[in-house]
Amino acid sequence: MSGYEKFINNLPVRRTVVLFSVFLLLWFARSIMSDILLTFIFAFLVSRLVHAVQRHVHIRPFVIVVPVYILVILGLVYAAVHYVPAIIHQTIGLFNSVQNFYNSEAFANNQVMQWVLQSTKSLNLTEQLKTGVTTVLQYAGNIGAMGLTLFVSFILSFFFTIELDSLPAFGQLFLDSPFGWYFKDLQYFAMKFINTFGVVMEAQIFIAVVNTVITTITLLFLKMPNTPSLAIMVFLLSLIPVAGAIISL
Repeated sequence: MSGYEKFINNLPVRRTVVLFSVFLLLWFARSIMSDILLTFIFAFLVSRLVHAVQRHVHIRPFVIVVPVYILVILGLVYAAVHYVPAIIHQTIGLFNSVQNFYNSEAFANNQVMQWVLQSTKSLNLTEQLKTGVTTVLQYAGNIGAMGLTLFVSFILSFFFTIELDSLPAFGQLFLDSPFGWYFKDLQYFAMKFINTFGVVMEAQIFIAVVNTVITTITLLFLKMPNTPSLAIMVFLLSLIPVAGAIISL
């Protein structure tokens, strides 16, 4: 028996090598790790939905996936049309309020505010303001990059999920290849990760739903305005583990 055959037959050593190769591959792909994780999350959630529907009605994934993604896109468009202008309007209003306050006679005649203004002039706030603006621009750039990452992951997950029926046959080609042992071990670790991640995701979604229902009922009881918007915000924040549920409160 050759050394290669001994290595193949030694399952613990073989899986250790495979696991190390996965870590090494992820390290080299660390620059696109966000794309990989988001694509996986989107595809995982939609795949679970497809399998849940197919347990009751045997239809192709394409028939389920396309309406789901259309609804998501419509929801994003609705949010962009209704909420982004409101945020911009409120931001402009806040800026105008601050500007009007500084230009008002009450500010000019207020001795305390004038003393504060004179004190701040000696603190070299110009340089600090430049630093702050630079930081804000960096954050804006990061938000833009994150938006692009979300878009790419969304598209990739769509193409992945519409071909769910073809994936088993495609994956079998790797398992039947001369290096099938490697892909079998990859499948082993992937299933371990997916099963563990699935439990975490299902628990987090359950927490988000319960938190949203309780919060929405409370808001309706208190007759708070914009309850649907607040409910959506609570649900999205509740999807963030631990901190999200606290922030949403």
